[in-house]
Amino acid sequence: MKTLLIKSTILPNGESITWEHGMPKHYSRELHSNQFNQWHEYIHNQNLKMRMWTKIINRIKPGGVCHQEGQESALKLAKEILR
Repeated sequence: MKTLLIKSTILPNGESITWEHGMPKHYSRELHSNQFNQWHEYIHNQNLKMRMWTKIINRIKPGGVCHQEGQESALKLAKEILR
């Protein structure tokens, strides 16, 4: 009994599979250090933006009731300007 060696298979949709030791060959992408550094800097900046916004939004404003009334009047004034 002879065993045939299959190196590649072409699927009906046009894709090809390369075989290595009876398993599909694993392809790895090369990642350049400059690309990784840019990606890391982008993610870091996005995290900083989110932290900054949560500090601004979730901050307890000083001033109590008087301050709240001042905020309400400012919002009403803004509504009037936008109309």
